Amino acid sequence: KAQAFSAQAGPTCPYPRWRGPCPSASMSASIDALAVCYAILGAIFMGSYPMAVKAPAVLEARVHPAVFQAYKSFWVFVAGWCFVLANAIRGQEVVFAFTWWGVVGAAFWVPCGICIIAAVPRLGVALDQAFNPLVSAVLNFLVGVFVVGQHVRKHGSGDSTYVVAPWYIVGVVASLVGMVAAIHACKRRAASDGVRADEELANEDSSAAVKDASRTGSGWTLLIGLVLSFCGGLFSTLQFAALSFGKRAARAAHGGACADSLSACPPTLQEQFNNTGSWMASFGI
Repeated sequence: KAQAFSAQAGPTCPYPRWRGPCPSASMSASIDALAVCYAILGAIFMGSYPMAVKAPAVLEARVHPAVFQAYKSFWVFVAGWCFVLANAIRGQEVVFAFTWWGVVGAAFWVPCGICIIAAVPRLGVALDQAFNPLVSAVLNFLVGVFVVGQHVRKHGSGDSTYVVAPWYIVGVVASLVGMVAAIHACKRRAASDGVRADEELANEDSSAAVKDASRTGSGWTLLIGLVLSFCGGLFSTLQFAALSFGKRAARAAHGGACADSLSACPPTLQEQFNNTGSWMASFGI
């Protein structure tokens, strides 16, 4: 049995530390397809929700970022308990299992949301949603590999194994940097056109003062927006790190087969980290 496990966990298995049978090619393909589907849906929802911050009604009301975040937190709380209600209706063995790791994750998610909401009016939706995912993607990858201890998937077989995840990160960074540069260049061109129009309407001395004030104000606004967006990406990384680290710590504390696989853990522990169940409810609390 040990030899069979060694063969499964060896170089031919795409998961170097897979505890248990190595997944078949068809299973890996279905897992990858599902992950891509979730990633696309997550990108759509996460990329579109800041549009509400720029809505005319919100701008006119001058809603404070903390107040806007409070609305978000309320609906996360409601959604979490809807999942718990669904567990009760389905007759699940464990309907709700609270975990403090959900509260820890939410403690990072709240300042993340406030920073993003505050950054959007200063940067715009496009620039913020280009810069913030850039920071989040890089930090999530680094924290996942070097802090949480997650392993990069290896491809190939035998001595010809290789990793592609770092190259994906490089591609993402290059693409987002180009997007940010393009957006900033367009904004600078529009700003220079506006200053040029002011120069035609004012005398030379006053137009110079207007131009300097415009550049100074826009520069500070851009810098503050980028700092807020960076902080949003940092807190987002800490939020997901809390989930990964908490799950690993809870499994290690239980010991046995549970330390190697969440599916081998007791139902209560599994429910604690169920994204469509108790985890969301704990997160909302």
